[in-house]
Amino acid sequence: MSELSALPNVGPVLIDELKTIGIETPDALIDAGTLEVAVQLHTAGFHVCMSKLYAIEGAIQGVRWHELPIETRNRLKTQFKAATRP
Repeated sequence: MSELSALPNVGPVLIDELKTIGIETPDALIDAGTLEVAVQLHTAGFHVCMSKLYAIEGAIQGVRWHELPIETRNRLKTQFKAATRP
């Protein structure tokens, strides 16, 4: 798979944002990981809501973000808030 658009949860807006931070392929997204990508987006000035955070994780796992277990969502939320705390 070579196109970000082939991943679940990844639409045109997120693709543009990912490309802005240098994420051009699914492999690059997977290699960077959810938390790193979300922090980079946040640092670049993009709004990272929990839905976007979960969408990135779902894209990496190959599932719609709604299917992520609540434990995974809670862990990501806690980690992201800690990583972006002023």
